[in-house]
Amino acid sequence: MLRYAALVAIALLALGRPAAAQFEGPPQTDASIIPADAPNWLPVGAAIDSARADTTIVLVHLYATWCGWCARLDADVYSDDAIQEYMNEHFSATRVDIESPEVVPFFGRDVPMDQLAEAFGVEGTPTIVFFTAGGHYITKLPGFAPADQFYLVLRYVNERGYEMMPFPDWAEMNSGAPVRQPTDG
Repeated sequence: MLRYAALVAIALLALGRPAAAQFEGPPQTDASIIPADAPNWLPVGAAIDSARADTTIVLVHLYATWCGWCARLDADVYSDDAIQEYMNEHFSATRVDIESPEVVPFFGRDVPMDQLAEAFGVEGTPTIVFFTAGGHYITKLPGFAPADQFYLVLRYVNERGYEMMPFPDWAEMNSGAPVRQPTDG
């Protein structure tokens, strides 16, 4: 049942893709420049160690230095005070460059970042992947999501909403506003 719920959550958390279409286009900036008001990004191994110590969830932000939507996520979403406060309280956050050959410790194995991205099934950037403190995959959020949707995703993962119902139903119940299903049009 948990595996089915996680698969459903993966499919439904793709809300970031249609949200991106609402904008005229991604900014042409280098996503490797992290804003001064960014979350407390930890090295991969430190994020995992912190999650184990605090029993928080590991949030892995997968990006590419050329990704305009990654830069937009940094500037418009991760800099949001409410998101930062919630992330700092409930998540151990780290960043992984999907093109980097740098080897990082990941739940007992040393793995190049680019191979982690491949193992996570990353098809585009940005992608956010969530793991339990014990290293169990929870779900992922592909694409850009505006701050209000991103905050709901954080709550959905932290409050284990994925074990109860699909994201749109949970979000509608917890935000007071209807959440539309993504469309490909």
